[in-house]
Amino acid sequence: MDEAAMAVCSDSVPRRRLDSRTRNFGGQLLVGGRRSALQLDATAGFVLRRIDGRRTVHEIAELVAAEYGVDMETATGDVVTLVDQLLDGEIVTLA
Repeated sequence: MDEAAMAVCSDSVPRRRLDSRTRNFGGQLLVGGRRSALQLDATAGFVLRRIDGRRTVHEIAELVAAEYGVDMETATGDVVTLVDQLLDGEIVTLA
């Protein structure tokens, strides 16, 4: 199965690709992979910094919920959406 077609779920373990790049440019966080580059807001940057190849989407969502005071359903949905975008851009893979 093509990795980009894999469904991201709360048990998924994302990890950064070795060939992805992150840059701070003019106060903005930019991340690039083989297929695309994204400009991340503060929350997405928070999530990206917690993607370490060990934490599950659920564990990252718990950190987001605690940091930003949102419920787990919202945090999990946001993390799943971001990880899906990062997968599509070949910035992360699923371990």
